[in-house]
Amino acid sequence: MNKSFGFTIRPKCGIEKDSKLELNILKAIVKFDYYHCVAEKSGVERHLHFQLWTNEEKRKGDIKKTFTRICEKYDWWDQGHKKFCIDDKFCYNDWYDEYLDNDNPDKILDDYDMLLDNVPEHTDDFYPSDVDQEKWKAKANAVDKTFHHLKELWDQWDDDKPEDILDVVVFFNDMMFKSKKIKVIEDKKKRCQRCECLYYYLRGGAPKSFSLMGDELKKYENSLD
Repeated sequence: MNKSFGFTIRPKCGIEKDSKLELNILKAIVKFDYYHCVAEKSGVERHLHFQLWTNEEKRKGDIKKTFTRICEKYDWWDQGHKKFCIDDKFCYNDWYDEYLDNDNPDKILDDYDMLLDNVPEHTDDFYPSDVDQEKWKAKANAVDKTFHHLKELWDQWDDDKPEDILDVVVFFNDMMFKSKKIKVIEDKKKRCQRCECLYYYLRGGAPKSFSLMGDELKKYENSLD
């Protein structure tokens, strides 16, 4: 979910100026709260860049469907082009300034045509804070999505690390049965394992014995005597 999105639509056959394809895309763009659109280059290389801003948070996939439905009506869509035709992204800044590259003295201004220009007066209001962006990056880069999500829930639950595993049990039971923010784990053995692993995940480490079993565990315990 976000409030600003960037799109590039680049069919291999290009987007002809004032064509039905271009007009339909522009009609779809102006239905959003704010927008900025340019056409870059000419001939088969002509393509569109546009940034959208919405007063309410939207799903990127839902917005992409709007433009996919326009493009899929053309013959070239199913000729190996659809995977590369529409490029979409979340915007965390004024992306439209980047692709116009206004600060580059070598930029030839005739390379693009301004088609739509209805930019919000204060675009920063539509972008997530630096703190939120860092959270999203951490989530995207997390190796274990499940435990990262559980840690996010724990951080909302308690500012400190759990003192013992019972703290995690109380938290986990609440998340499953009261707050209902996670799926219920019906198998008791798996449920206990999840709590134990989460406890060490939140603590940031586990004892050596946690990853030992059988004879290896006995040898390790005997070595502590």
